[in-house]
Parts: sequence; structure tokens; C-alpha cells
Amino acid sequence: MPGWQHFFQNIPAEANFKLISVACEHGGGENARPYVEAAKTTFPTAIDDSGISAVAFGFKVVPNGLLVDANGIIRYAKYGGFEINHPEDVAAVTRFAAGGDPGPSP
Repeated sequence: MPGWQHFFQNIPAEANFKLISVACEHGGGENARPYVEAAKTTFPTAIDDSGISAVAFGFKVVPNGLLVDANGIIRYAKYGGFEINHPEDVAAVTRFAAGGDPGPSP
């Protein structure tokens, strides 16, 4: 999360880009809180304590990345291994945040 926070704070405000994290935490929000606080995120984190997102999107492992446009259409999806230290993930998000096509989903 700290890497994505750094990325997010460097996105120009005019990009109209929102970042939301979802903690798939069956133990509830208190289990996720230390990670969110340590990362000092300025983007919201939703808590999925019942596994709804895993069922809805077919998540089997984390971290996942979904890029959703203003109409609610998923434009890019990577299930498992979506991380700031993967240049291809950062490139897809950068293109999308700039209003472009993020490229094909892996």
C-alpha cells in the first residue's frame, strides 16, 4: 500500500482518477487498520469481511487490480500479483489515469 500511496499522490488532480483499496479481511476492519495506518493512505479502503468481492470478481489470491471507467465498466483486470513493483502494472494504471487505454488484461 505505501507504494500505491506514493503513486496516487503523484497523479495530477486534473486526471480525475480515484484509487480505492479493498481489504478482503474476514476478521473485520480492525485487522486491516494497522496496514492502512502504516501506509498513511489518502485513498479510501473498503473492508470486505464477508468475501463478496471474491465471489463477484472471482478473486482467488491477492493483490488484484481492477481499472473501472466512469461508466462502471472494467477496462483492465489482473487477478493476483498486481503490485507497484511490477512495471507493467504501473504502466497500465498510468495510461488509464491519463485517460488512455490501459492495454489488454493479462
